[in-house]
Amino acid sequence: MKKHQFKYFVSLTLCLLVFATSCNKDFDKVIPDAPDNDGNVTYKVPKVLYLIVDGARGTSVRDAGTPTLRTLIDSAVYTWTGLSDNTNYTDATNWTDMLTGVKKEKHNVLSEDFAGNKLENYPVIFERIKSLRPGFRIASFASSDVFKGKLTKGADVTESFGGNDDAVTSRLVEFVKTDTASLIVGQFGGVEKAGKASGFDNSFAPYKAAINKFDSQVGEILASLKSRPTYYKENWLVVVTSNKGGNLHSL
Repeated sequence: MKKHQFKYFVSLTLCLLVFATSCNKDFDKVIPDAPDNDGNVTYKVPKVLYLIVDGARGTSVRDAGTPTLRTLIDSAVYTWTGLSDNTNYTDATNWTDMLTGVKKEKHNVLSEDFAGNKLENYPVIFERIKSLRPGFRIASFASSDVFKGKLTKGADVTESFGGNDDAVTSRLVEFVKTDTASLIVGQFGGVEKAGKASGFDNSFAPYKAAINKFDSQVGEILASLKSRPTYYKENWLVVVTSNKGGNLHSL
C-alpha cells in the first residue's frame, strides 16, 4: 500500500509541475478575442405559431405530397410516427393533453363534453403564461366551437368558425399579417372529417385531398406571416401537429 501511495504522490507532483511550467507560456490554441461590441446588438423577438390538424395520420401526411410541409423539413425537428395513448380517441382529451401538458389521468377530460374535468387544477398553457407575463398577447382561432369554449381561457383573442377550416385559414391569414400576438394557435378539423367519412388512409381520395388542402392552407398562412413588416426582426417557431390519427377504414 505504501508503494502505491508513493507512485501516486510522484504522479501527482509531476502533473502539478507540468501545469506550473505550462502557465508560463500561452496555449497554442485559444479562442480569439471577440470584436468590440458597440452596444447595438438586436435580438429577434420570439414568437410561436401552433397549428393543430385533427385526424392527420403522420404516415399519410408523409406520403400525400404536402409540398408546403416538406419545405419546412430541412430546418425542422419532426417525425411521421409517434407514440400516443391508443386507448383514447376523443378530440377533447387529446386537445387537452396538448394544451395543458398533462395526461387524462390528471386533467380528467375523458369525453367530448368535458364532464368532470379538472382544468382548474391543470389549466391550459394560456393561463399559465398569463400568470407569469400578463402582457403576453395570445390568440386562438378554432374550427371547433368546443375547442374555443373549453380550451382557450386566458387568450386575448379567441374565435371559432363552426367547423369551417376555410374561415379559420382566412382569419389567420389576415391576423398574422400585422398583429403583435406572441402565441397564435390555429385548430383545423377538415382532415378528421374526411377520415371519418371514408377512412384515415391515402387510399381514400377524400382523405388524401383533405391533407393536401390543409397543406395549402398552411402555405397561405406562412406566406402571410412572412409578409409581416416586422418579420425579419422576429424569430418564429412554427409547430404543425396532429391531435390523433384514426382507423384505416370508416366506422
